[in-house]
Amino acid sequence: MKSKLGSIFSLSRFTELRDATRDLAVSRFVRDQRGSYIVFMALLLPALITIAGLAVEGGYWLFNHRVAQSAADNAAYSAATALAINSDSTNADLLLQAKGIAGNDFGLVDGSNGVTVTMNRPPVGSCFPSSQYIGASGATEVVVQQSLSRLFSKMWFSGNVGICGRAIAVVSGGGQCVLALGKTGTDISATRNNLSINFSGCGFFANSSDPASISITGNNDQIQAESVGTVGGAVVGGNLKTKVSVTTGNPPIDDPYATQAASWPTAPSTTPTTPTATSAVTTCPSCSSPTIPAACVKGGVTTITLGPGTWSNGNLNSVKLDKCTTINLSGGTYVFASSPSLSGATVNVQAASNIIVQAGGLSTGTINFSSGDYSIYVAAGGWTSAGPTTFGSGNYQISIIGADWSASGTTTFGNGNYTIGVTKVGATGGNWNLTGTATFGTGTYNITLGAAWLMSATTTNFGSGNVNLKTGGNWTISQATTFGNGTFNVTVGGNWAMNNAVTLGTGDYTFAVTGDLTTSGNFTAGSGTYSGSMANWTITGTSSTIGKGIYYLSGNFNANGTGNQTITASSATLVLTGVTSAINYTANNSTLTLTAPVSGWSQGIAIWEPNSTATNQFASGNNSIANITGVIYAPKAVVQYLGNTGSSICTQIVSSSVVFGGNSISFKGGCTATVPGMKTFGQIIALVE
Repeated sequence: MKSKLGSIFSLSRFTELRDATRDLAVSRFVRDQRGSYIVFMALLLPALITIAGLAVEGGYWLFNHRVAQSAADNAAYSAATALAINSDSTNADLLLQAKGIAGNDFGLVDGSNGVTVTMNRPPVGSCFPSSQYIGASGATEVVVQQSLSRLFSKMWFSGNVGICGRAIAVVSGGGQCVLALGKTGTDISATRNNLSINFSGCGFFANSSDPASISITGNNDQIQAESVGTVGGAVVGGNLKTKVSVTTGNPPIDDPYATQAASWPTAPSTTPTTPTATSAVTTCPSCSSPTIPAACVKGGVTTITLGPGTWSNGNLNSVKLDKCTTINLSGGTYVFASSPSLSGATVNVQAASNIIVQAGGLSTGTINFSSGDYSIYVAAGGWTSAGPTTFGSGNYQISIIGADWSASGTTTFGNGNYTIGVTKVGATGGNWNLTGTATFGTGTYNITLGAAWLMSATTTNFGSGNVNLKTGGNWTISQATTFGNGTFNVTVGGNWAMNNAVTLGTGDYTFAVTGDLTTSGNFTAGSGTYSGSMANWTITGTSSTIGKGIYYLSGNFNANGTGNQTITASSATLVLTGVTSAINYTANNSTLTLTAPVSGWSQGIAIWEPNSTATNQFASGNNSIANITGVIYAPKAVVQYLGNTGSSICTQIVSSSVVFGGNSISFKGGCTATVPGMKTFGQIIALVE
């Protein structure tokens, strides 16, 4: 019962509580004012939408600015890279590079959709006027601007929004003085102790991916360089006095001269002028028997005059020429059936004379030709001139067939035109043996020799004139020889040996030597221009001056005398075209100074080896110096720079590999202004703003 009453009592309490709660909710609802939020939201919604729109529009501007800035950064870096690759790039070239990067990589095409891409070199401070690089000559500024139409902000502002991205990149340093192009093994090495290498404003780089692509192992080496880099790794040891910081794992550097070198000539563009062959008078169909003068008699008549005509053996014997002291030949044609005996007398030949010797040759002592026109034809036996021979001014045709011309006396050529041919028949003749003193006057000399020209007396002097020479054999100069100011075209079918002092005057020299050129005496080239080819060039003389020009060698350039040599080549290029061609500069206590040309296809190129895979030795002799101003370009060969240099010089080496030795090597970079044609490559490029 209790329990029932208790349950009824509890239910009654619950009913009372529910009624009370319901009354409270109704009362609260009557008093509630929260419906005003809807009104407030209705009033605030336009402002909220505007704020959100402005936020979106601001983000859109920020995004476009980031794109424009990225485009400017990449375009500036790319333009600076192009400038580093080709220092001759113009501002127009760099602008094209910048526009290409902005348009192709970032969709910001100059002149489209309000985009403008500009390039300033030096920078002018666009968009950000305060900059330390304004006016800096080594800096490149790229500005990418875009005009954007307004969206929500148009309610308060008119006009478009200008977006500007700006970047500045600089090309610092002088690039590389040495580039080793080999892709495997050790490319750059220095193994000698106490070696000092000083690269001022430049560095060296190895394209090899080998872990020891750069190997520096000599003790107490001092090495200074703006940069040392390699694709692979480096081994540095040997108690270095100077810490060398090598950057490894770099991308390779392309051969900076490969494109140009593809068009460089491997042979002279001009060849020597072929001598003009004008034959002497060989026959005289209308010649008759001459009048026979009284014979020379010792103690009696010693002067005789020979008239023109055909002189038989009997007629020659009858006048007793061997007893004459003076023999005069008047003008006309003389046909001698055998050798006239003229060597014991003084022979005077008048103008307009033709001499034909059919057999036995021509022997003369003193013979004088006056001014005029002459023809000398020796069909057999050659010409032996043992005494003084004087040619007056005039025109001369001299032909010697199947024998030699041997001139042991003094020979003087007057001012005139000379055509000289000494023809080889089978294995016989063709030589001109000029063993006496000779002087060549001003004029034109066309000389064709079937064999050799031997000059071995005291002196030979070539006057100012034109000399066209072609030999079928060697040209050996064993006497002091001076070439005057003129034009010299020389073709030597064998070796050209200068065994005594030779001086070349001011003029133009073109030569082609089938064999070797050897200068064992002092050699001095004048201030003319030179173009020549040969097999090997060997210099052993004490003093050598090489003239301005381009020299092609199918073999080697050898400077390997006994020592104390001085070799100077100004505005010259050595082109070594053979597969095994090399520079062998091994003389002791010697100095080689080579300066590249400043114009033409070879400007800046001191040495070019298009095919060689050989090893070059520069100054490997004791206490030797190699001062090369210009580029040593041997992309397949090894360059061993084993000697010394003078003060910092503008030397650049691009080869397969490089070995350093000697005591002191000093190169400097940044030489493109002073050495036209030399390229700056492998520079450090930095994005600074």
